[in-house]
Amino acid sequence: MKGISLVFLSVIGSVTINQCLGQKQKCVDNKKMAVWNGKKCAAVANLKPKQKKNLCKKDTTVRNNCKATCGFCPCKNSAGKFKIPGSKKKVTCAKAPKNKCKTALLKKRCPLKCGACSGGSQCVLQATLAYPKKPGEAPFGYHTNWMAAYVGPDEEAKGCMYGQTPEWCTYKNSVKGYDSASIINVEKGPLWDEEEKDFISSETITVKGVNAKTAGEELMTHFYVYHWFEPTSYYDNHADYGDQYDDHTNAPVLSIKILNKKNALVTDHDGEETGWSHPVDQESHINDGKDYNPDYEGAFYLGVSCDNKCNCHADEYSPFPTYYQDPQTEQPL
Repeated sequence: MKGISLVFLSVIGSVTINQCLGQKQKCVDNKKMAVWNGKKCAAVANLKPKQKKNLCKKDTTVRNNCKATCGFCPCKNSAGKFKIPGSKKKVTCAKAPKNKCKTALLKKRCPLKCGACSGGSQCVLQATLAYPKKPGEAPFGYHTNWMAAYVGPDEEAKGCMYGQTPEWCTYKNSVKGYDSASIINVEKGPLWDEEEKDFISSETITVKGVNAKTAGEELMTHFYVYHWFEPTSYYDNHADYGDQYDDHTNAPVLSIKILNKKNALVTDHDGEETGWSHPVDQESHINDGKDYNPDYEGAFYLGVSCDNKCNCHADEYSPFPTYYQDPQTEQPL
């Protein structure tokens, strides 16, 4: 994880708010960029299956730019009717007899039905951590969080985050080269340094293959969101001027789409589509903004379970106090 202040210096002057908010996450190949040996995603897609699989597994540039080719887009049955071998009648994938799945046509048209999802995943989750307000609408100050994802029963397994993307995930930030979800709203008062700019960024982790393999079972994906502390709270001594300086309330929202379910949002226990944030009822700093608040729950855990048909729901939400970094060594205190 990079130090937040170091990254700000390199990007904040060149990025506009509209660029940050307007960037959309699409599950398509990057058709313009050369990703491997001077070749584009189309060339990767035409490789032999084993070579393509190994390239997507080992090469993060290929994986992050060739999402469709590397299986990060949903595996879908074709829409409409078609003729199957040995029959003159047109059918849909739902009506096609499963014993015809041995034919190349049905495998290609109906990969979900036939268990032949070689070009896409049977279950893809896309998690986005983003602020619900633009800087000008948020309280003055600074706020930064970052997320990580882990798949399977062992949350200590290698996770997916900025700078670390195992074969089953991709990472993308709304600001190129940036490492977290951040928001800055600078008060434009008499003492305002015009070199200090408003800023916002979001991050997205896409995870494939998160469905259980057997009916009646579920596979859990673990999401962790952590708070990155500034050494001091810049506007803490303005507390008497109202909640417009409560930057500890600038919590980003974690929303998770199920790409295989027409981008439906993961639901809570009541079946409601929702998003998750850390609590905002405590100050992030104490002692006039000079020290971290050890009771500040700026982090949270969310478990998402999916069955073998990619029906997913949130299992558990647990906020907790995050760890604190020494501003000099960037190590936990």
